[in-house]
Amino acid sequence: MLARYIRYIYVYEYSLQCHPPRACPSPELISFLRSSLVIPLHPPRSLPCAFRTTQRPPHHSLPTVLRRPPQCRTLHLYKTARARTTLGMHKILPFDQYQIPPPHKSDQKINLWTRPGGAQIAEGLSLEELLENHIKPGHMLYLAQQMKKSHSENYVYLKENKVPNEFNNYAIIEQGKMPVKIAKQKKRSDQSPWVRDLAGLKEIHLNLASPRTYWQMVLCRAYAFLDNMHQVDCSIRLKGAFANKKERREPGSPEIWPWMHQHFPHLRPDFIRKSMPEGTYFMIEPFSDGKHVQFVLAMPHRTVQTDKVDQSFTDRVLMIKNRASKSIKEGKQSELPKML
Repeated sequence: MLARYIRYIYVYEYSLQCHPPRACPSPELISFLRSSLVIPLHPPRSLPCAFRTTQRPPHHSLPTVLRRPPQCRTLHLYKTARARTTLGMHKILPFDQYQIPPPHKSDQKINLWTRPGGAQIAEGLSLEELLENHIKPGHMLYLAQQMKKSHSENYVYLKENKVPNEFNNYAIIEQGKMPVKIAKQKKRSDQSPWVRDLAGLKEIHLNLASPRTYWQMVLCRAYAFLDNMHQVDCSIRLKGAFANKKERREPGSPEIWPWMHQHFPHLRPDFIRKSMPEGTYFMIEPFSDGKHVQFVLAMPHRTVQTDKVDQSFTDRVLMIKNRASKSIKEGKQSELPKML
């Protein structure tokens, strides 16, 4: 019945806070049964009609550019060492050179298996016996048990509940058991079979909660990278989740990693280095901020400028850190976070 009035208004709106409005008309449909638009007729009857408005919307358009994802990696040791300027090198400030505790100072005992659920190789091994007798080039160690992520990221829980005594079963994967495909480095006709030039930088990321299949894949890839003369930037972190800005800038406790390396041998940089191709050395010695342990592995190589073999950049990293700290104190460092 014409006595009943129903309104239908459809408005197409686009909203975004950071973009200017687009000059695009928005259609507004007004019901043809609207009382104010009824045309009177004789004899008294009502004829419905409709109008379309072209008002510009007071809202913003859709975004045209995607936002960049947040940065997950805060530091690259090799890039820091090769930097020509201290600009942006404030990320190295929380890091100090890290001394790996000797294996003989650990009282941790482990069981070694061929694979998870396979045959047992040895029982009750000390870390020193494990390093001397079982870790060798092409034989890489990984944890055979899967630990909950919430437990692996909580150092206090691991220590108070004596978790290493429960998670003490390890296995060894040999290079070649997991296929790895990487681009081969081109060789020159005059190139020495013993000393070769370096290829591009590669990196690996590990933590205690990483699945054992991921550990196997990453270690096999690192072996293949080093075998093809890539330097490998290694990062072992305690917590894999994103941290807020305050936690990201503050260093962690200096007690965490010595305890972790005395109870979880597969996290130790010296164990990882020895399982890589023969001749692998620390191009950059381990550094730590209490939350990460980072180091760079490389094979013997030569440099075009000095023709030096087994070049180390550890002193270069320390020099960059001192220069960055000095420039901040003198007020010469730009693009610093608010905390600095």
